[in-house]
Amino acid sequence: MIEFEKLEKKLKETAKKIASGKTSDELTDKHRDIIRFGASRTFTMPVFKAQNFVGHGQITPYGAMKQYFMELQGRENAIMNVEYEIKKIELAIDEFRYAIDNSQNDFEKRKNDIELGYASRKRDGFYLQLKGQREERMMYLKLIEELDKSEYGVLDDGTKLIDAFKDSAKLEQLERDYWVKRLGKQAAMDMIAYGKVGVGNMDSIAMMSHDDQEKAIQLAGDVFVWNENRLRNLVSKSNENYKLGKPSELTDQLRISVEQNEQKKQ
Repeated sequence: MIEFEKLEKKLKETAKKIASGKTSDELTDKHRDIIRFGASRTFTMPVFKAQNFVGHGQITPYGAMKQYFMELQGRENAIMNVEYEIKKIELAIDEFRYAIDNSQNDFEKRKNDIELGYASRKRDGFYLQLKGQREERMMYLKLIEELDKSEYGVLDDGTKLIDAFKDSAKLEQLERDYWVKRLGKQAAMDMIAYGKVGVGNMDSIAMMSHDDQEKAIQLAGDVFVWNENRLRNLVSKSNENYKLGKPSELTDQLRISVEQNEQKKQ
């Protein structure tokens, strides 16, 4: 019983110190600065990632433009939702303040003061989200404008790519071209990895017309052959660099050293 009382007393003292957030807080002032700095950042998608893995990942200029529009639509909806949440929480904040100013009950005041503090911090989070969504919306608008002004912003028949989205017949043609090339690329990745086209991609290719099947497989063969030759040349350069003792940026970063490994074995 005595041991339990000692433990209870110790726990109460610890709880009191933790609740104060000052004397025994495990965070240093530098830690708090880091937390505040991290909490104030908006880690939006970088342009490099959006352009190369969102846009270029869609194979064709049409695919990239379509994906940019879809991403733009998503950011617009997100902005609308966040702005709605901000309006609601600002109304709640006004209600908490009104309740604090007009209540005669100390417990009610304390309760509303707690809710006010939480709602204010939550509102700050919503504003940070809004900032990030607006930055990404502007990024996708710029990517659409850049693609529109580039050499890929005009189709072979002279039609501007962005205008083709208003023409259902042209959209069908662009979709066909997109899927033939997409399946061709996916089949090529299978060939690079396994030496043959996988069942899933072959099944999808078989669903298309005879001409589209041939084109997709031919594109896959072209990508496979070009990549194999490029890889062979690059590996040859790597062998030469190894013989000369010239590490690359990545081998240095990964701390790859054959000599050290050999020494460890001895």
